[in-house]
Amino acid sequence: MMRYFSKHKYIISTLAFITLVLPSLNNLPYGDDNQFIFDSFLQYVDSIFSFWNPKSNFFKSWPLSYSVLTVMFNTFEQNVIPYRILNLILHLGNSFLFLSFLKKIKPSGKDGGYFIVFLLFLIHPISYFTHNWIFQIKTLLCMFFTLLFLNLIERKKKDDNLIELGAFTSFILAINSKIACVLLPFYLLTKRENYKTRIGHLSITAIYFLVSGYYGLVNVKGIDSFFEEKTRASQSIVEYPNSGKVSEDEPDGPELKSYVGVPFKEQLRHSLQNLGGQFTKLESLREKSLLSLFTFGRYMASTVGISTFALLYESNYESLNIYNFVVFPLMGFLFLLFSFSKDRIKETGLLLIFFIPVSGLFYIPYMKYSYISHHWFYMALPFALTLIIFDRSKWVKLIVCSSICTHFLVTSFNLTSTEKAIDYSLNKVKNPLLFAYKMETFEKQKRYEGGHKMAQMLAMANGEDTPITTKTKLRMSIEGPLDNSLVRDLREYLNFLISTDKEIKASIFLDKLGKALSYEERVLYRAMLQTKIRKNSKSNLEKVHEIFFSTK
Repeated sequence: MMRYFSKHKYIISTLAFITLVLPSLNNLPYGDDNQFIFDSFLQYVDSIFSFWNPKSNFFKSWPLSYSVLTVMFNTFEQNVIPYRILNLILHLGNSFLFLSFLKKIKPSGKDGGYFIVFLLFLIHPISYFTHNWIFQIKTLLCMFFTLLFLNLIERKKKDDNLIELGAFTSFILAINSKIACVLLPFYLLTKRENYKTRIGHLSITAIYFLVSGYYGLVNVKGIDSFFEEKTRASQSIVEYPNSGKVSEDEPDGPELKSYVGVPFKEQLRHSLQNLGGQFTKLESLREKSLLSLFTFGRYMASTVGISTFALLYESNYESLNIYNFVVFPLMGFLFLLFSFSKDRIKETGLLLIFFIPVSGLFYIPYMKYSYISHHWFYMALPFALTLIIFDRSKWVKLIVCSSICTHFLVTSFNLTSTEKAIDYSLNKVKNPLLFAYKMETFEKQKRYEGGHKMAQMLAMANGEDTPITTKTKLRMSIEGPLDNSLVRDLREYLNFLISTDKEIKASIFLDKLGKALSYEERVLYRAMLQTKIRKNSKSNLEKVHEIFFSTK
């Protein structure tokens, strides 16, 4: 088999590349792509340098990624193909950079082994979901500069200051793309032989750790400022499912929070407190460790192709069962036990360096939707494949290659359109966020009736209407228009706005769409608004609301 791969590797690579291009022709983005790119604040940014300025309202913890996305948005606007082509080019670059790095840390390997790991990383479904998801350019950029850093560090000699500067620059670019490489300085601790003195080695490494610490705190601050996650950052993992519920007080999207009057050092201090709060409770630490083993087992099952592939895994409520939290932690523990050896210490260490930040040991905002998402494991994937494939028996290679290649063919077929990808995921797992993605897809396709029904299904999945579903149903009714739904949807949305102290917004919608209501309804809604503005009392509001509907 190794001879076959070696002999035909260029033909195989060409066929794989052609198949990889197909999803790039996908005509619509996924849900997150709309929220953070195509329907986001990127269109209002004056300069990409605003993302780098801590005093700007557009400051981000991943400024390089947002800068690239802004340039792409200003150039290509809503045309998704260039975005996906760029992601694919980055993934191809990552695959070749990893191949180069693998040859440096495994110089005694055979050519067939190198190519198998390279090919599996190139076509793996986890990679597929990552580069096809436009917003994951942050993951791809971070991986690109991280692998560039690793290659340069492996080449560095004791007196090669130019390569040292290149490695440090690559690390800065990587951590400004995504925080996933925050633990990378630990790898530098193993490179004592690359420096003239121990003091020089420790000094350079300390600088890397200081940079990681700073960006780690900026990342937490970014979460606090833009997604209002201050209370959630200290939650126990068993509380994650509860935090997935969208409350009435939660914003519809990532609304910006002003930094005016708040010193930057004060923001970092709050971030440090939040970060420290995650590790002060022993019970929470035990739960986080168990969650980390659980997610590691799930990702390793996906790596070898024996697990479900989807845009997201099941919701947290579905994950919290005895079977999952016994079987998968055991799988993760056994994999580490049997994979670890002196000859594999580098790839094992790098696997953990890139897995730990997304393991659940640290708080990740989107874990309120699902404990698992494939793109989180993208940076750890090639090192996991190396442990599984490299220097193993031909039967292990044959079984793993067959499994991954089969999933690759199935996945590539089911990602040829956005709606098909979402439906494919919904057939595998149940997660309300997938309903939200499909709802946005219907809206982009101007299939208003389908979007309205999907909003109702999402409300049922959440157990109640949310600001997003309420607003979407109204928007679908306006654009449709849908028979007998505009009045009902307008009432629901006005009630939500008034009950959440958004009287001005409610007044605007009432002026714009009030003609759909009867004269009595318009008068009584005005009364509700005036009552709320003057009294600011929910009890008075409830009385007016009760009188209004009793008279109807």
